[in-house]
Amino acid sequence: MTRGSNPVTITGLTPDTTYFIYVRQIGEDGYEDSSWGSQYLEEDTDYPHVVGTVEITASNDLTAYGQRLSAKVKNGDPDQKGVWNWYRIDADGKRSASISKNDYYQIKNKQDIGMKIEAVFSGDSTQSYAGEINAFSEEVKKAEVDAPTDIMAENQIKATDSTLTFTLPDQDPVTAGGALGANERFIIGYSLSENGVPVEYREDDIVKEYEPKTEVTLKNLKRNTTYYLFLRYAEQDEHYKSDWSAVDHRVQVKTKETALSGTMVFSYAGTNALSPVQGEKLVAILNAPNVKEGTWEWWRIENGEETKILNFFPEGDDATYYMIPSDETVGTTYKVKFTPVSGYSGSFTQTSEALLKYEREKYDAPTAAPQGTRQSDTTVTFKMGDDADEGIVYEFQYGTEDAVNSDQNKLVETKAYKGTDVTITGLNRNTGYHIWVRRAKDDNKDASEWCTSKLSMKTEQTEIHGYVSIDGIDTAGKELIATYNQASYIPTGNDGSGTWKWYRESSGGSYTEITAGITSKGVESRYTPTGADIGKKLKVEYTGTGDFKASKTAVTTSIK
Repeated sequence: MTRGSNPVTITGLTPDTTYFIYVRQIGEDGYEDSSWGSQYLEEDTDYPHVVGTVEITASNDLTAYGQRLSAKVKNGDPDQKGVWNWYRIDADGKRSASISKNDYYQIKNKQDIGMKIEAVFSGDSTQSYAGEINAFSEEVKKAEVDAPTDIMAENQIKATDSTLTFTLPDQDPVTAGGALGANERFIIGYSLSENGVPVEYREDDIVKEYEPKTEVTLKNLKRNTTYYLFLRYAEQDEHYKSDWSAVDHRVQVKTKETALSGTMVFSYAGTNALSPVQGEKLVAILNAPNVKEGTWEWWRIENGEETKILNFFPEGDDATYYMIPSDETVGTTYKVKFTPVSGYSGSFTQTSEALLKYEREKYDAPTAAPQGTRQSDTTVTFKMGDDADEGIVYEFQYGTEDAVNSDQNKLVETKAYKGTDVTITGLNRNTGYHIWVRRAKDDNKDASEWCTSKLSMKTEQTEIHGYVSIDGIDTAGKELIATYNQASYIPTGNDGSGTWKWYRESSGGSYTEITAGITSKGVESRYTPTGADIGKKLKVEYTGTGDFKASKTAVTTSIK
């Protein structure tokens, strides 16, 4: 029963049967049901509907381009009759036209990628069946393809210091049901280590793709570097990128070193622009090189014999220099070698011109010799007197030989103006010295020759610092032994060669020299008191000689 225009469904009817449907009004509120109306609705029931569920399976369990989808009905009536249709379902859920009428579908249309595929089993009206059951596949993905099986010929790769040039192989054959197309493209990968993961080659930060059998040049590579090369298929409409070619198919090739270019020259930065000069800087400079990093080596060549120089120094980032000693042998040459860092081949080697003597204009020699001021046993002090020139810096040399050019002469460290005392220390005692003067060099001119006049001075003797001791009994007839106990001196010296004297006490506290009975040798003197000495004191005196002076004494008690 129903009211108004509500829909009515009649169940339990027989399929494929014509039914006549009548209507009457149900009595209410004391009224009986009405009679059936004369009008009716004639309707035919449908054929029996197909039943069960559709199950879709994919080859290799992959719903991807190149795979096959198969459909079957599970838990259906084994006698039911129907037909299959496959549809592509777009993003809005709409069906395409039928794309297959089999119980399978081979995914070979690029339009399928990114969409689901619907399998529909419909009742066959010619077999008195109706209705439909269906199922949807997963979204169709691009295919996975194997890595290329071929690779470049290693022995035909041409290498420079920054490029590798080679011809790519052909692609693998197109097979039925496979995802590879007829116009595949390669991506080249490289690794800088034997077991490294390949990196896709880029130009201008863009991954490059190449047609098979074309010549390729990889650019901007590192010099003198081993590259391990691989191939993979680029992504296409039908498939993703492939894996890289197998490790045992990779190609190993090394870029070449870059040849060193430019030149190396010497800069003679002193008083002579064409040759090195004593005491001046010698610079070796790279001229327009393609690399400035490397190793420098220097050698001195004197009389054909090479000696390595270690004390050279950098000059900017493209040069090194050596300060030539002022006493370097005239005629010496210098060899310099520059070897670039790893990755570059070749080197520069240059040999300089022969070394010239350093010569500047000299000042005129002074005409006045120094004047002595004072001396001690190890020093002499002098100055330039009133006859010297004002405002002039003088320097001095001294020696024991009366020869201005003697090899034994020494330069005095202290330079001085007129009237300023100069003291030479550490001299030998009791020794004559000769002192010469010249005008010192400055920024304008070189030092003058030595003045032909000289100052001669002699250091004094050193006073002895030892002491005298007397051993023995102060009794007549008993020998007394006097000993000089030597001192130590700076500078060293021997004060043991002095002279001895003995004295006897006389009236008034004075002493009279004893001239007989004395035996002296070196630092020892012996004397045996006599009857004349009884009741008197004896004094013994030791006096320095040679480089030493002054005396030391000792006194006995009264002789018994």
